[in-house]
Amino acid sequence: MEIEIQPSHVRLAVLVLVLVLFITACSYGFLAGRALARSELAVDQTRSVMQALNYFYSDQDRYPGETEFADPGVMRTYISAMPLTQVLSKECPKPFAYETFDRKSFTFTFCVSRAFDEWSAGRHSTTEKDIATW
Repeated sequence: MEIEIQPSHVRLAVLVLVLVLFITACSYGFLAGRALARSELAVDQTRSVMQALNYFYSDQDRYPGETEFADPGVMRTYISAMPLTQVLSKECPKPFAYETFDRKSFTFTFCVSRAFDEWSAGRHSTTEKDIATW
């Protein structure tokens, strides 16, 4: 007994295959776009933070302490986007960190989910010495 393949079944199988490939490509594109948007947000917020820290230093001749930086009431004077948007991802479970060891220096760490502009994926740190480059 021979099995006869109907042309309509072949068309249906091809259609299903095309749909699966299309959905897979769309999902990959969506996830890649979301990671890129997260990276752009992290870099934009870091730029704003660096400007805010520069303004804070100009006003007070020191950088804010860690508790001051975490207080939106203090920092909203210098940056409207406080508190920072914490977009968590597998690559960046802690997107931002601010540390200061004395009143004249700080380290701001940020995470980029996917390579963006000159930033590679991963964690990056910037200090008071980098303010002019932002």
